[in-house]
Formats: sequence, structure tokens, C-alpha cells
Amino acid sequence: MLICLHGSSGSPKEWGSFPEAIAPHMRIHRLKGEIPDNGGHTFFSKRPDRSLDPAEMAARADQLAVRIVALASGSRAPLLLGFSSGATIAAAAIQRHPALAAGAILLRPEPPFAAPPFADPPTHRLEGLPILILAGAHDERRAPDAADVLARQLRAVGAAVDLYTLDIGHAWQPDGLDQQLARDWIARLTVK
Repeated sequence: MLICLHGSSGSPKEWGSFPEAIAPHMRIHRLKGEIPDNGGHTFFSKRPDRSLDPAEMAARADQLAVRIVALASGSRAPLLLGFSSGATIAAAAIQRHPALAAGAILLRPEPPFAAPPFADPPTHRLEGLPILILAGAHDERRAPDAADVLARQLRAVGAAVDLYTLDIGHAWQPDGLDQQLARDWIARLTVK
């Protein structure tokens, strides 16, 4: 199962055929953020200066985890696919609930926490959890080192992170390199 999390002010429709293109043999679920946001929805709010509130991020990640567990009930742990704020909340949910997912594809994420909540105890580690991060080298909505910081945080607790920085901005490429890299990464997972 592939669970898709859209970006800020977005909707599940923004994914188009991208999920089916990268995971043609998986069941696809597109979740909608619960917070109205500029004509669309989002999974969490930001402060007026656009910074993240760690307490809200933790609470929203926990709420999302409940939704994912209910959706995947009776199935194997799902893969998460997130874009922008959807990628950020996916990273937060994995950090707070290490057994939540079988892996994640994070397109243009930022670190949800400056100090991740999973360093101790050791049972909160992400040993071997496969994570693909696709960053934009010219992403105007992210700090230049955002993807590197998140990758380091996840690797520090054992996640198997593949990080690619593409020669693009924040927008993702539904039919381009994002799709190719995500599809190839999923194919490698299924042959193991």
C-alpha cells in the first residue's frame, strides 16, 4: 500500500497519475490534510514567520499516525509518499512512530524537528528503514541544507536514506526525474 500526502494548500488530486506510475502494483490511498489552507488543505500549520511549531508538529504527526494505522489495519506496513509539507509530516510521523511505515519517499521535505524526538530509547530507532529524499537544488521554499539535515537526522538513528538533489526548484516533475527515481527505488525494494 502506498499512502500519498499532498503539499500545503493542496488536495489529493494534485498527485495525478504519479502514484500509479511509480507503484503500479500497489494499492494507492491519497489522504487529505485536515486543516483548510488557502482554498486547499494542509496537514499542519506554520507560524506567521513560516517556521514550524514543534508541539503542533508532534500532535499533527500523532494524528496522522492514527489515520495511517486505521487505513493499513490488517495489511503490511505501508510506504508513505509525501510532497512538500506532506513529506515533512511523513518524516515527523516516522520519527515519532518508527514502526508506522515500511519506508518513505519524501519530495522536497524540510526537517520537521530541530531536535528529533527519537534518539532514545534504542527501540525508537529506524534500523534499516528505507527512505528516499528528492530535493531541489534551487528550491526557494527550503533552506539550502534542509534535505541534508533531514538525511543526517534519519541516518543517525539507522534509516537507510538515499538522497538525490535535482537541478530544479520546489515544484516536482510528475513525468520527469522525480518519477523515474521513485519508480526505480520502489522496484529495488520489491526485489529484495
